Amino acid sequence: MLSSSAFHLYLPLGRKLYSRLLRLDLIGIGIMIFGLTLSVTFVAMHNYEKVRHIALSLLISLMVSNLVIQLTPCYGKDSFHFNRVIIFVVMILLCLALTMFLRVKIASTQEIDGLYGRIFSAMLSLAIGFFFYVTHVPERYLTSCFGKKKSSRWIRERI
Repeated sequence: MLSSSAFHLYLPLGRKLYSRLLRLDLIGIGIMIFGLTLSVTFVAMHNYEKVRHIALSLLISLMVSNLVIQLTPCYGKDSFHFNRVIIFVVMILLCLALTMFLRVKIASTQEIDGLYGRIFSAMLSLAIGFFFYVTHVPERYLTSCFGKKKSSRWIRERI
């Protein structure tokens, strides 16, 4: 959240700073998504230690590979935006599929009553955050010093 806040607050300060903050923002998003999924997996599979270790190993390997992709030079470029969206959609769908599997196949009634409402609230929060990421709100509506609304593309062209 801190990396996203910094990115959105300091967006118009220059192209170089924009690129660095965007990279930090995207890494923060990946860590947030996988952090949520890792904690859900760890808690939800507390009775199934062997399956939990396999699932956590797979998720950690996905998290590390995602981080490696995020560190490539092309990842922060504006031309790579569609690819980033696809990567995040796949990550969120994998996390949602794992959560649904855990709920349907593994969770007990007490876990469903006490845990899964919160998990799906967290997933909804991820979806809302993803909406803001894809639509470029709030930076799309930043105002210039004259009060005219300028798009994020206009800001990027001027930086």
